Amino acid sequence: MRKRIIHDISASSLQVIISQLAGLILFFVTSSYLSKSVFGQLNWALAVLLVSFAVLGFGIDQITVRKIAAGEDASSYLRIYLFHVLLTGILFLALLSSVSLISGNGYARWNLLLFLAIGQFFTFLSLPFKQIANGKEDFRALLFMSAGANLIKVTGIFLLALLHAITLDSFVLLYVLAAAAELLISIFAARHFLNLRAGITWDRRRYSRLIRESLPQLGVILCSAGIARFDWIFLGIISTAPVVAEYSFAYRAFEVSSLPLLVLAPLLLPRITRWFAGSDNTPLRGRRKAGLFLLARFEMILAWGCALVLNMIWAPLVDWLTGNRYGAVNSAIFLLLSCSLPFLYINNLLWCIHFALGRMKFIFFVFMITLLITSAGDLILIPFFQGKGAAIAYLSAIVVQTIQFIHHRGKDRMVTGMARLWQPLLLCGASALISGWLAIHLHEGTVLRLLAAMGAYLVLLFASGQLRVHDWVTCKRMIYA
Repeated sequence: MRKRIIHDISASSLQVIISQLAGLILFFVTSSYLSKSVFGQLNWALAVLLVSFAVLGFGIDQITVRKIAAGEDASSYLRIYLFHVLLTGILFLALLSSVSLISGNGYARWNLLLFLAIGQFFTFLSLPFKQIANGKEDFRALLFMSAGANLIKVTGIFLLALLHAITLDSFVLLYVLAAAAELLISIFAARHFLNLRAGITWDRRRYSRLIRESLPQLGVILCSAGIARFDWIFLGIISTAPVVAEYSFAYRAFEVSSLPLLVLAPLLLPRITRWFAGSDNTPLRGRRKAGLFLLARFEMILAWGCALVLNMIWAPLVDWLTGNRYGAVNSAIFLLLSCSLPFLYINNLLWCIHFALGRMKFIFFVFMITLLITSAGDLILIPFFQGKGAAIAYLSAIVVQTIQFIHHRGKDRMVTGMARLWQPLLLCGASALISGWLAIHLHEGTVLRLLAAMGAYLVLLFASGQLRVHDWVTCKRMIYA
């Protein structure tokens, strides 16, 4: 069991790191070679497509992971899932094609959306294979599916950079070709690692049941995608493309800073699902509940620490890398966004627990409130504060979401005591804020400030009882329980 867990963590971590690193390289290179106006238009289009294809997925992805983790037949789910993504993807492309033809060359946004949507469609078709691998906890297969396409993207963007040929058109072509390669690799990996053949099944009864079961999750998916990208879309409509470019750069850096969460998330859902579907043994559940609290405390230490370090080095490092285009101008925006990192960690953990218990209506309600706060905040604040307004709206919405999750009263004993999670959240946050303030006001120079901030942070963590000597032993007991 121990070797299996270490293997899963290693494979899952590697595939997430490769995906995030490849995305970061693409994002950084395009931001360097494209003008702010073109870069903003590109990110606006990608944001629209992310929300659109999230809706087209109907929330079937998470339902599939839960079903496969619970031991249901993977082959039948793969065939039904493939039918769904093929049908909805083709209808969406047909709609975009019609709008693009009607608009002609007079509206370049629709043409850009159409060509990027073709690439996103190939990625959409790859999703069933990846979710089956995730549900089976075969992270080796998931690594193979993700790494190949990302290596193609990185190799392609470096070749274009060497040839000084990075333009909007060349990037779109690379995007489509890499997505098509991702689909082919996923089909091969499913056959080789999972012993699954690509196929489509029309089973009206089973498909209808799957759609009905996924509908509450569709609302959650729509809200999640909207929370993550509606600010980009609103900025593109209300403000200018350069403002979208600046905000999207800071937001993408914020997303990359959540890498530890992205590594942890695929491992949590299948295991928590088995925990809640398994033994009702009271001592065992008690140990797991204690383990969840310990995990949450570790996540808070890590999340606030990452936010502290990144804000110490943000302006000098990013301005040096981007020629003074995206560093200091984004300092306040990145500070606001990075403060939401710890809340995202807590929300992910509590979402996994409620999802495993099947509380889809409650989850949908929480995400709907979060989306409404984000949207209202964007509409009110963006016209006055531009990117800073979008960041304030996002942080406010995530904080409210955390409050809803923490204070939910459920019947399961594993959930009822989760209200105490505010303690590590606030204590670690206060430690990080105090450390950062002291470092900025007592030291000059980036390196000295960083060292002083991290030293003060560790001292305050021990002083507040959030970091303890025996924590590692307790953590290992929880993992192997």
